[in-house]
Parts: sequence; structure tokens; C-alpha cells
Amino acid sequence: MRFGCPIPPSTPRPAGLLGDDGGCNLTCIHCRRIEVADQLTPHDLTTAEAFRLVDEIAAVGSPVLVLSGGEPLMRPDILTIARYASDIGLPVALATNGTLITDDLAQQIAASGVKRVSISFDGADAPTHDAFRNLRGSFDAAVRGFRALRAAGLPVQINTTVAKHNQAQLEAILALAKELGTGGAAPLPAGAGRLRVEISDEQMISAADYERVLNWLYDTEHREPDLQLKATCAPHYFRVMRQRRAEEHRAGIGRDLPASPRAAGTRPRQRQRR
Repeated sequence: MRFGCPIPPSTPRPAGLLGDDGGCNLTCIHCRRIEVADQLTPHDLTTAEAFRLVDEIAAVGSPVLVLSGGEPLMRPDILTIARYASDIGLPVALATNGTLITDDLAQQIAASGVKRVSISFDGADAPTHDAFRNLRGSFDAAVRGFRALRAAGLPVQINTTVAKHNQAQLEAILALAKELGTGGAAPLPAGAGRLRVEISDEQMISAADYERVLNWLYDTEHREPDLQLKATCAPHYFRVMRQRRAEEHRAGIGRDLPASPRAAGTRPRQRQRR
């Protein structure tokens, strides 16, 4: 789930991922890359190969290019790649755990052409987040990185993987997003993307809790219209949205779609008269 600043309707939707390397400074309990977590690998793209891939992406359109990982800031050339992509016209975003970002690095990220940064928070407090990230102090370091980026003038969003360890903290994570100045947030219910996250069965939330999270998101989008909230890897949110709108229609309640379906270009299908 993502909590972030509002994006203008004309902004292209994210469609490119680059820098999906194995190097990372954390050993998060959900990560499929723990076996190579402290280093880059021979399989990672070279700078020249990354440039060629950026060229190929730019040749077919102008999607938002998301520089991800692992931890993308483990790559010494990641901001060079960001600058290259930005210079040829691609909007560039950075997805990071935030722990490596200093005031100086935040200024370098802004100067590289990165337009937006996401930082993962998997708990509303240090004990919860640090246990999930498997490193004491990672919460405080991510908060420092977040504030450094905001001071550098960059919009920053929070990404959250919802599991049993934090499902009771959604309101607190939302409050954290507002306190840090994201303008919004976005929870990702665990289990939606098994290729991206490897939550153990013991940590996976139940189907009933998953439904509750998605309904919470629907209600919160209406309650917090100035925030951008989005369920990632959860297409069934659109089913929840339509069910809730049908219930509201029967109750005589009329209101607009939540922001995330409208930002995705979704419109309610009109029922034909028979």
C-alpha cells in the first residue's frame, strides 16, 4: 500500500523497473534475495547495459522509470543512470529503504533528475519496523532519510506491506505519513504479489482481514481526499470499490470514486436500461 503526494492526472503510470539488483544493506524477513543481500552480483546490469535498457524503454513510450532493488542506492552508478534516463525524457522514481540517505545524498538524488521517491515503512514504530527489516535502528534511519529528501524538495511516499505484524497499525502508519509530510500513503496487503514478497504463511493476513484492509482503504480514501492512497498488487480492490458504491447507491448516498481508481483512469460502468 502506498501513501504519497498527489500526482497530476497527466503523469504517466509507472511501467518500467530498473536496478532490480541483489545488493542490499538489510535482510528483511520478506525478501527473496536474502542470500545476496549484502552485495551486488555478476548478474546485475553494467552501466552501459542499463543505458541500453533505458534507451529501449524510451523508444516505446514515456513510462515512469522506477529504480528499485534490492537497495538501488547500493549501486554506485544508480544516480548516473537516473540522470541519463531523465535527460532523454523519462520521468524517474526511486524505490529505497531510506536508511542510506544522508542530507548530502538527498541533494544528489534531487540533482540527478529523480522526480519522486518511495520509502518502505512496515511498521508505525521502531520495534515493529525494525523486526520486519531485521536491523535495529532501520526505522530511525528511514525517518532521517525521508526528512532529508523532503528538505531537498522531493516528493516522498510511504510503501507498506500489510501482514499480521502491522495490520493493526494502519491508522498509525497513516498518521506517520501525514506527520512526515508525504501528503499520502499506500498499503500493500501481503500475499498480493508472491513474486515480490515472500511472507511466511504464519505472517499472511487472513482473507477476512484482507477484505477489512481493502474496505479500510476505501473509507480512508474518502476521509482523506488530500492524500493519495493506492492498493498495489490488489486488483480485487476494484471489486470492493464497486460493491461499496452499489451499497451506497441503494442507500441514497452519492459521492465520487476514490482517488486511486480515478487516477488509474477507471470509470464506473453504467448499467444499461432494459
